[in-house]
Amino acid sequence: MRAWIVLSCFALLTGCAGCEGDSPRATSQEEETAEGEPVDDTLRITVDARAEGRPISPYVYGINGLADLEALGPYTKLIRFGGNRTSNYNWRANASNSGADPPGHQNDAYLSAREEPGGAVLDVLDAAQARGAAALITVPMLGHVAADRDADGDVAQTPEYLETRFRRSVARSQRGACEEGAVCQDEYVRFVREAAEERGVTVFFALDNEPSSWTVTHPRLRREALTYAELIDTSRDYAAMIRDEAPGAKIFGPVSFGWPAMTRLTGASDARGRHFIRTYLRSLRGRVDVLDVHWYPDVRADGVSVTEDTEGDAVARLRMQVPRSLHDPTYLEPSWIVEDDLRGSVKLLDRLQTWIDGSAPGAEIAITEWAYGGAAHPSGAVAVADALGAMATRGVLAACYWPLTNQAHDHAFAALRLYADFGPEAIDAASSDLSQVGVWASRDGEALVLVIIGRADEALDVELRVEGMDAARILRRVIDGAPEARDAPALTMGGGRVTVPVPARSVSLLRLEPA
Repeated sequence: MRAWIVLSCFALLTGCAGCEGDSPRATSQEEETAEGEPVDDTLRITVDARAEGRPISPYVYGINGLADLEALGPYTKLIRFGGNRTSNYNWRANASNSGADPPGHQNDAYLSAREEPGGAVLDVLDAAQARGAAALITVPMLGHVAADRDADGDVAQTPEYLETRFRRSVARSQRGACEEGAVCQDEYVRFVREAAEERGVTVFFALDNEPSSWTVTHPRLRREALTYAELIDTSRDYAAMIRDEAPGAKIFGPVSFGWPAMTRLTGASDARGRHFIRTYLRSLRGRVDVLDVHWYPDVRADGVSVTEDTEGDAVARLRMQVPRSLHDPTYLEPSWIVEDDLRGSVKLLDRLQTWIDGSAPGAEIAITEWAYGGAAHPSGAVAVADALGAMATRGVLAACYWPLTNQAHDHAFAALRLYADFGPEAIDAASSDLSQVGVWASRDGEALVLVIIGRADEALDVELRVEGMDAARILRRVIDGAPEARDAPALTMGGGRVTVPVPARSVSLLRLEPA
């Protein structure tokens, strides 16, 4: 399933070759302002311990699939059953088709070796129960699901494969029975709800997976691009069905991949200049509870995407800056999105909220696939920690990390695990120079817990100012090169100030216990 990113990106996204995204050089203390006064370039982090807190959703600490649960330990609070194969998953046969992902359009038992109906979903629910996590289950809307688990190569080798190797998939059974030869998704939702209730697991449902990419990811089943009307009408039918079968469950949609899918439903013939997400939210207001998108940065340095598993200096520097597009209105990532489409900053989280406020007030935000590449390198740990801090503290309901390659993810996972010790309440914090140092803050009882993002290529001393907390003992854990957090020497704060060492390309978790 992890190979899909290459297949999806080539058709939907373009890059900005040769861009490094370095921010302007900070002014030194020797330089002077126009008035002749020395410039104070002391790096500062400020936080107000008395500030009103905002609850952090536990579901922001999510993962896609089961393969990496042991490596993540207590971090995971949401497990997503999603990805390309779930668009054609046949819960009756516990079978799926690989689509364009390897091995290529094959029906098989890849999702689960269990033979009973719904085995792949039961695996997820069992894992969620064991970890006290919730589950997000994808409901297929593509129209066909795999009929068998034969693992005999491309189904197109079979004559009339659509009739013999697939089953029609419909939203509802009729008069209490599913028509012969079809798979009814209301029965699937009912099965999932009952299995989740038996295990005491909170379950959410998603309206398929990246529908605008179906012509790329499932060309055996879909050859023409979706229209606005088709996706909205289908989503309305399936959302109504899910509401009937699982009244208390939140419904996620449209599970869009990339900027073109969000803004114009890539390739839709009836776009007519309409903004897709806004149109979708208005049409499904009250039916879809959570605006669900997928986000992978579409930026390159020296022709290399930051999502690749590489640590060249230009790529590493850009990778550590790009998460600022989630939240920083001053950051202009070097991408076609900024340069050709927006002509301004992405500030994705604020933008998603604006779309919601204008079209479906009260809906929530989910980013159920996200990654920043370099998962086996220090810059990957920095990017993951920064992105997760933004999503955790800025009101995102659910987020699920997707490991992009089969290579090591030790640095990225170390950054994810660090958030198991983040507090349950978010509070505001500020950095004097986000290009060098970022910060995310939380409250845990009387203690403050900060995650400091060190983007610089050299070690820095940062002045931490805490309003409303005069004295504190500060315990520190740091990721700074090795793929594990290490305990760093504790600090003592007096007078609400302390100098904090921030290593190069690092993530630090600070716990401030009032003295």
